[in-house]
Amino acid sequence: MIDSRNITVIVIPLIGGAALDKCLACVPERDVARVVVLREDMGSSSEWGARHSGVVFLNAARRSVPFRRAVGVSVATTDIVALIEDTSLIHAGWLSALCEAFGGLDIAGAGGPVRISADLPSRYQALGWTEYGAFGMDRFRLLANGGRIVLTSRLPGNNFALRRAFLHDALQDHDRGLIETEVCRALGRQGYRFALHSGMGVTYAGVDRYGARLATRARHGRLYAGTQAAVSDRLGRATLLAKSLLLPFVMTARTLTSMAASGRLAGMAAVVAWVFAMQSAWAVGEAVGAVAGVGRGMEHWR
Repeated sequence: MIDSRNITVIVIPLIGGAALDKCLACVPERDVARVVVLREDMGSSSEWGARHSGVVFLNAARRSVPFRRAVGVSVATTDIVALIEDTSLIHAGWLSALCEAFGGLDIAGAGGPVRISADLPSRYQALGWTEYGAFGMDRFRLLANGGRIVLTSRLPGNNFALRRAFLHDALQDHDRGLIETEVCRALGRQGYRFALHSGMGVTYAGVDRYGARLATRARHGRLYAGTQAAVSDRLGRATLLAKSLLLPFVMTARTLTSMAASGRLAGMAAVVAWVFAMQSAWAVGEAVGAVAGVGRGMEHWR
């Protein structure tokens, strides 16, 4: 079991301001090291440091989320680095669950369930469900069959931790920064495993106006498909384009399945409408990415 003194919690603000204050208030103050990697439009590191003693604030200009993650990792000296976003609030017991999740030496990374706050306006609930519905607590319980830990191939991007030594090796081939799906894929090929711990939960509770724009969803879809298209032949790119036509329906169905598993689907017509709109925007982005590549998608991941 990992000692909490060997953990650095790296916060990547997507919203800043009060959302970042609330997020930091949930991060344990004792034992763990705490790092925040700001964008330059979120205020100066000295101003934030005066408000939150003991936290290291870094400024990464207007760089992407994956780049800022990598900046945070680069200053860490602990065995484990945990990355969270200020849209999300850590639950009580998160730290001890994180330590327990790394009990096996072959566990390279861990995450936990994501609860979507019912207090968010419909549009932002929809964003939370489209991003993290697959990691809902009720769905996790089904997967884990009542246990606390279940193996996985995916980790939630707003709430995950990695062994720093393994991460250093995986990042050698990823000059774009730390993208959790790519790191998991690379480490998985080396035989390492990933875990979800039921106690390592967070609540998605931030109003991310930029993330909830349909244009932002389309750019992320383009980045995703464009990255795949870059290593595909003509037939592979044509397949990506054809699949994008079905994505609004397939991805919406998956999200609704997660919502139904949580018992939250009834009476959520407005949320469902926004889910379909966001998944449709993503699908449009994938179609563009399959044909025209990633474009400036990485610059817009902020």
